Amino acid sequence: MNEDSCSIIEDQGIVTLSQKNCPQLFYFGQYFRLINNSNGQCKWRCVKPSCNVRCITNGCSVGEKYAVEKDNDDPKSHPNHASDPIRFSRLEKRRKMREIAQNTEEAPSCIISKCVDQIQNEEAIAQSSTLDSDRQFITRIKKAKKDDYLKISQPESLKEITFPNELIKTYDDDNFLLHDSGADDAERFFIFGTMALKKNLNHIHFLSTRLDLDDPVQAKINSVYEYFEETYVGKLSQIKNGRGRNKIEEIRSKPHFAIELWNIHSRLISDIPWTTSLVESWHNAFCRILTSHTCVYSLVDWLRKEHKKTNENLIKFKTSVTANRNQEKFNIDKRR
Repeated sequence: MNEDSCSIIEDQGIVTLSQKNCPQLFYFGQYFRLINNSNGQCKWRCVKPSCNVRCITNGCSVGEKYAVEKDNDDPKSHPNHASDPIRFSRLEKRRKMREIAQNTEEAPSCIISKCVDQIQNEEAIAQSSTLDSDRQFITRIKKAKKDDYLKISQPESLKEITFPNELIKTYDDDNFLLHDSGADDAERFFIFGTMALKKNLNHIHFLSTRLDLDDPVQAKINSVYEYFEETYVGKLSQIKNGRGRNKIEEIRSKPHFAIELWNIHSRLISDIPWTTSLVESWHNAFCRILTSHTCVYSLVDWLRKEHKKTNENLIKFKTSVTANRNQEKFNIDKRR
């Protein structure tokens, strides 16, 4: 037995998890499986089928240390096979990865990095699992803990997407799927949200200024102006309304993008951010939650959770919590 193992074991046994996720006692380089647990007294037997060595502890909580008592033979002595203290660090690494994967939404690469210090012995490192094996292990754990409605396989086309009933409702049982363009649509799209949040959107109006097209410089950008006008403002045209020379009326056609979608006048008046920096910041944070190539059903479930969090923030803002903008970021927005 090497010195690293002795420093871990001391004179007590420690309970870890086997590869089948069952309690396993580690004591002086040997491993025991739980065979009986009654009234706080736990009986263990060596994991080797040909070995009948047994011992007793006063508990079997994973990660805890217990004094080991003899049952039949000395639990330190196993005449039929050698000890394997190096295997313990590998089991502990897997146990820690399992624990983090079950209790957090961190990406597999992040979990692997957090557990990289679990194995110190060079021989144990050489015998440890590969990076791909650890990643697959974490992915299986994450998949097993998902709700049943999230265990649906990834659809191969937009037409095959069918959302379970749980995903088209919010956690408050409101409708979450506002629009579905239909399975027959080659460019099928979905709109998620709630009517309550939709009512909170500000309806804002556009204040326009006209370019002076008589100016030589501004005349050169006339084509850009016309594109902007037709796309975002609406083309200005004149129509005759009634008889006479003065019966001319100017009207704007409907723009390609409605003014309410992009105008920021009300934001300027209300002194709130008028760039997309906050949206980009939220998007980056949201992407860090998701794993690479997230299934569409998992994505919608995370959107439901984000909606729930947004509702909670709205309740706080409506009561007593106020949001103070960072002055440095405010100055950056102001310069833009």
